[in-house]
Amino acid sequence: MLEIIPKNNIAINVLVKTWQEALTKAGELLVINGYTSEQYTLDMIQAVNEFGPYIVIAPGIALGHARPTKNVFKTGLSLIVLKEPIEFGSKENDPVQVVLGLCAINDLDHLQTLTQICAFLDQDNAMQILINSQSVAYIAAAINNFKS
Repeated sequence: MLEIIPKNNIAINVLVKTWQEALTKAGELLVINGYTSEQYTLDMIQAVNEFGPYIVIAPGIALGHARPTKNVFKTGLSLIVLKEPIEFGSKENDPVQVVLGLCAINDLDHLQTLTQICAFLDQDNAMQILINSQSVAYIAAAINNFKS
């Protein structure tokens, strides 16, 4: 089985006040677990400042990311579930309660990882699994055991 997201890259009931804090929390998991440098988190925030809330990819879901650079050490994902939804500025998909952080060492890894997590998120009950679960282990198992 290919592990899409390890348990230590998931946090639930995260309390933030701004989208910048949300991306920072998602980025912190990537930094702590050896995926990126702190600069990569700043790059994710800068991408939204520059291009707008394009990272809000579906109702309630934001996918923070930046370009592959030397600030990415290995490809991976982080996932935080917010205690309270927040606004990212997306008319179609706000408010956001699930924030993913995606980092990749190259464009191919970026697309493969994105394809895997999107297949899970495309399920009818994916958001309910994420926002209602009180267990990081349950969320990790639901994502990593998903068969598209």
